[in-house]
Amino acid sequence: VKVSGLVIDCGGAVGSGVGVAGSAAGVEVSGVTVRRAKVAGFRLVNAVGRPDAPVKLTGCRATAGDAPASGVELSGRVREAVVERCR
Repeated sequence: VKVSGLVIDCGGAVGSGVGVAGSAAGVEVSGVTVRRAKVAGFRLVNAVGRPDAPVKLTGCRATAGDAPASGVELSGRVREAVVERCR
């Protein structure tokens, strides 16, 4: 699964804009902007890739709303994941 070039506005009412969980080998999210998430722009929860097909967040951006939020939240056992050139 590949997702790219989206702008997601959570309006301060949604916990996260993009979530990846469980077996996610080869999932790629690139050039996605998440605005005004309550908890995190991007969440990886027990997300597991493979050495030859990691979970990738590349060139993504998260902007805060009224509540403090993180850009990328990693929770549980995240393995074989790459986060690069995100802000």
